[in-house]
Amino acid sequence: MSKISADEAFQFIHSYAWKVDRGEVEQWLREDPLVQADSEGLMDEGWMYRFNDWRQVKGTAYEPGIDTQTKINRLLEEVDCLKQEIKKLKDKNLRLERQCGIEPI
Repeated sequence: MSKISADEAFQFIHSYAWKVDRGEVEQWLREDPLVQADSEGLMDEGWMYRFNDWRQVKGTAYEPGIDTQTKINRLLEEVDCLKQEIKKLKDKNLRLERQCGIEPI
């Protein structure tokens, strides 16, 4: 079984013109068991999709391997952020309606 080095993975990701931190690549290699399970160690476009998927869920409630309480806390934070965003959008909508002379409902 061939192991992919952090340097190889970092160079490969940079070949796609992605700006990433070397530490982030090293973390991905440690945390994604399927990456090191590749018997040939040949990186292809599928690796980019794996890295992108890992990167998108990192730090969210959908991150693999987190405990239930962490998941709940992250979901509650997300709900709070969404409520704040809704309030900002409602305020903006109200301002725009007034600028256009539309009476709010």
